[in-house]
Amino acid sequence: MSENKPQTAVTLFENKLPSAVALLDTRLYLVEHNNSWLRYIDSDAGSVTGKHLFEVLPEAKQVLQPLVAQALEGESAEKRSLSLTVHDSDVYWDVSLQPQSDQRGNVTAVLLVAYAITEEAMLRKLLEQRIDDRHRKLEALYAIAKIATEAKDLDQALSVTLQRVAAATQATAATIHQFDPETKQLKLRSHLGLQPELIERMGIVSAENDWADWSITSDKALVLADARGDTRTPVANNDNNLVSYAAIPLRRKGQIFGLLTVFRDKKNAFSEADVDLLTSVADQVCGIIQMFRLQSENATLLLQEERSRLATQLHDAVTQSLYSLTLFTGAIQQYAKNGEIEKGLAYIDRLQSTAQQALKEMRLLLHNLRPMALATDGLVEALRQRLNAVEGRAGIQGKLITETEIDLPAKIEEELFYIANEALNNALKHANAQHVTIVLHQTDTSIHLLIRDDGKGFDLEKAQQAGGMGLTTLRERTRKLGGTITFETSAEHGTKIAVSLPLTTKP
Repeated sequence: MSENKPQTAVTLFENKLPSAVALLDTRLYLVEHNNSWLRYIDSDAGSVTGKHLFEVLPEAKQVLQPLVAQALEGESAEKRSLSLTVHDSDVYWDVSLQPQSDQRGNVTAVLLVAYAITEEAMLRKLLEQRIDDRHRKLEALYAIAKIATEAKDLDQALSVTLQRVAAATQATAATIHQFDPETKQLKLRSHLGLQPELIERMGIVSAENDWADWSITSDKALVLADARGDTRTPVANNDNNLVSYAAIPLRRKGQIFGLLTVFRDKKNAFSEADVDLLTSVADQVCGIIQMFRLQSENATLLLQEERSRLATQLHDAVTQSLYSLTLFTGAIQQYAKNGEIEKGLAYIDRLQSTAQQALKEMRLLLHNLRPMALATDGLVEALRQRLNAVEGRAGIQGKLITETEIDLPAKIEEELFYIANEALNNALKHANAQHVTIVLHQTDTSIHLLIRDDGKGFDLEKAQQAGGMGLTTLRERTRKLGGTITFETSAEHGTKIAVSLPLTTKP
């Protein structure tokens, strides 16, 4: 060793040190090293003194060369978690290169000290990957949950869900099949990235098909690095570029909803993290299908209730009025035949009053059946038209006040219009009011509706006990929307109905 070798470096070459230590000359040839260095470079040939650094570590040249150059310029160079490839194995070192100088300050050698942190680095990478997988899963699940509340129908919800799933799992294609319990068939409800011939092949699949049978009977995920040739998949024995495959049965509490499948065009199996994400998504898809199914059933029930209500109104109001008209007309005709004109004239007044009441009831029914302004012009205009078409023609002064700009989701508008309509109908039929006022006020988080009249009012407690005047219906509709409704009324002091609904979604 050169006479210029620093005395302080001698102790670094003791074999007991876990660090790899090597002394390089300015041409990067190894002058001296400890035994740990041999373990670090995975050498069984004994001492490598006299060999060039990059002859010993050819794979490390690109990452070590800048550090060596810095040390040769007289500057210390350090690098943590340096990634190297040694004999086809990935290793991680903390590296320090210290220039060794003579008395005149000229660099005569470089001291290289490396400390292996491969195990720590791999554990850290594994932890980071798990955190990334967890974040990816939560982000996807949040997005899908948001989709469920914003989508206008099931097809839109499933389509956007597939887009999220494909992006999160790097899938080339994805499908959602829905199970039909009556026909025992899987029906393609949504797809992404499929070729036309495969869309046709996967459109409707009967239970006799191997992969459909597996989907219906299995409750476990099927993950294949290469699905070609496997009859449990729709791509078995088919000439296509879809190779890797994962299928998750859509099941919840023993009920079969269908199948979620994803494909990749490379022989790269979906990871455990991917399958964990897909399993969670599958459970959400079951919830989405169930939610829209219940909404459809609920809409059908509401439609039936509405038809029943209108039929009852038609029978109780209009039909009875028309029947009375018939009786009055018959009585007038009979009195006319008998020459009793004065008695006949008395019935004409009652005939006119009953006819006006029947006309009022018919206008109410027609307005309830055809609130077209709600769909075309929104809630405010629909309420304004209602006041003009019904209350105005009945001689009641109607007033609509909007204290803020009203911009609501369609569903909220529909429900508020129904609630307002029912409250106005009650006032028209029972209150004998001269004035009716509607007030709307919207904030960022809620919408408030107030309807007040100057009619005769009613006994609230008795009305609630009897369940009449539509109070139960108004309460139930408000409750389903997560809102509140209050009634203020007393005999001869009018009625005030206040409704507040939360706004949980954007218009």
